[in-house]
Amino acid sequence: MADLSSIENLSIAELRQRLGARAATRAISPGPRPDLIPLSFGQERIWFVEQLGGVAEAYSIGSAFGLSGVFDGDAFERSVCEIVRRHEVLRTRLVSVDGVGAQAI
Repeated sequence: MADLSSIENLSIAELRQRLGARAATRAISPGPRPDLIPLSFGQERIWFVEQLGGVAEAYSIGSAFGLSGVFDGDAFERSVCEIVRRHEVLRTRLVSVDGVGAQAI
């Protein structure tokens, strides 16, 4: 196992330099997807419970945190938009098609 103590205080630039070619980034392209994707077992359970009476909010956990310093709203918005663009789970919703649940991205 690698000794992590030798790298724990490195900057990102130093770490990248030490990793060399392994740190090279390549874009990952999404594969083709159908418009509707079947639900996983867990998603199907939540969808079914929601059909019975709308208790899906029980699966949401709210939280808040404070920030100090200067807030750059434009940078924050760009960051959130980029995270949502990269992670399709954040763009996915459960829909009902002919009485059957499905994922729509």
